Amino acid sequence: MRLIMKERYFWWLALPALTGVLITLAILQYRWSNQVSAATRSQMQANLQSSLIGFRQDVARELGSVCVELRSAADDSGSISPVEFGNLFLHWQQTAAHPALVTQLYLWRPDGNATLLRVDPARAQLEPSSWPVD
Repeated sequence: MRLIMKERYFWWLALPALTGVLITLAILQYRWSNQVSAATRSQMQANLQSSLIGFRQDVARELGSVCVELRSAADDSGSISPVEFGNLFLHWQQTAAHPALVTQLYLWRPDGNATLLRVDPARAQLEPSSWPVD
């Protein structure tokens, strides 16, 4: 009889203790999963930021290379030789890593009429143009 009483007391004490341990573990798991989720989110945001900075630098580098290539076509007075300008643009398209990045070139001359000229490298000409819409 004493053994049965001891066994009953054991279960009356063990069951709430095990329930408490289970609840404690559930709370800890919830907190830890939130911490892991926050750390993962932070890491993904940092990776995205790094990728965007790299992309921006790559685009700036590519556009900078075409600017450097074409800047040599202007003399000190700022006048542009259409033939040389077209040839330099064609050369850049043939040697660039991403030649489709720049498909059209426009020159804006801030004279009295604010003329916009489109570069036609195939004919080595500067043609009057209106502002592109797309």
